[in-house]
Amino acid sequence: MLYRCTAVPGRGNPADGDHLGRAASRHRPRCEGTFVIAPTARGSAGLRRLKPAVAGAVSALCIWAVAGCTTLPRETYAAADERDLSVAGVSGARIWADAGLPELAAAAARQDLAPPLTTAPVDILALSGGGSGGAFGAGLLVGWTERGDRPEFDVVTGVSAGALIAPFAFLGSEYDDELARAFSPAVTEPLNGGVTPLNLLFRNSIANNRALRALIDDAVTPRILAEITAAHRAGRRLFVMTANLDTQRPVVWDMGAIAAAGTEPSADLFKKVLLASASIPGYYPAVRIKVQTAAGSYDELHSDGGIFAQVFIGPDAIMLNPQLAGRGSANLYVIINNSLDPVFSVTTDSIVGVATRSYETFLKSHARATINATYLFATARKANFHLAYIDEDVPYDLREPFAEDYIDRVYHLGHGAGQSGTWSSRPPDGEG
Repeated sequence: MLYRCTAVPGRGNPADGDHLGRAASRHRPRCEGTFVIAPTARGSAGLRRLKPAVAGAVSALCIWAVAGCTTLPRETYAAADERDLSVAGVSGARIWADAGLPELAAAAARQDLAPPLTTAPVDILALSGGGSGGAFGAGLLVGWTERGDRPEFDVVTGVSAGALIAPFAFLGSEYDDELARAFSPAVTEPLNGGVTPLNLLFRNSIANNRALRALIDDAVTPRILAEITAAHRAGRRLFVMTANLDTQRPVVWDMGAIAAAGTEPSADLFKKVLLASASIPGYYPAVRIKVQTAAGSYDELHSDGGIFAQVFIGPDAIMLNPQLAGRGSANLYVIINNSLDPVFSVTTDSIVGVATRSYETFLKSHARATINATYLFATARKANFHLAYIDEDVPYDLREPFAEDYIDRVYHLGHGAGQSGTWSSRPPDGEG
């Protein structure tokens, strides 16, 4: 079942290529049916402090009359063509997040999860979007390693920035240096660029995604794919969500199955899924993913998974798989790379001011509602609920979405939370 009442448009960051986090202490580089969903946004005063997801939506209103006619050609296809298709020759590469119970049950039957050899709890990690706020999650994971009780996760899910962190969180603490390096200035500074006035007239997005693609290409190495394959074959699972814009449906990709295919097309698909999940509509171009049917092939258009969900746990059909259920209790760790708390600000009485503040408020209120739904999901299944999020109002400048001081601040907030083991066992209250 899908908590449709909470499946609202989420927010990502146009530069969600920030897949991981800036280092602190010894990790600092010297030279970064069945989904529970949580969109988030950070309160702030004025356009310059908005996250790109908010600013992108408002900017779209402002440039619509100028750029609305810019269109890149596509082949058309019918909705019926979505049946019986394959992607990069990978069997079971994906499922619809909003599928009915029969389809989800069939998906569960295909999952050969780790058998209950022990009574150790099932550990599930869900990573949200948040753009450069992903440094918070990266810092938390590094600090958690230093604390000494970070588990090996049975299931890791990610969307948007969280999708880019997820492979490294999945592979474990030995990849903390990669998490740290990904938020070094050498990696993040290029993500501030790519915006030109000509894009508004002649392209299908405000910014190009060259730096983001390069970041993903560098991160997803043959070694990474081989280790994800080994973990997948051992019964652990890595899921990433994208938005299929053609069907208006959320798609969850089994990244371990894709990696395990071991072909050049499957490796390319792995990277495209990460790119799509991190590509906020309008700011970055949507990603074309080629699929094959008996009638031929065509391109689907995929974009930021945060359209549907800023964070998701995974399908009930997977969570309730007997092989996992036999393990007994479960721990659900939810990392929100953003703020959930209301922040007071005197709103500018202008088109942009009111639109941006309203959109921020819309996202944040639904984020909190979805965290509540996540909590109920966990408690109904007798799972232990653990929530971490940015609990301070950290100033953010839209003109430099990957500002070093912002990344450093939120990284250290996360790092401290990880070291101290500070988790909330309940959703936050309504006061900021």
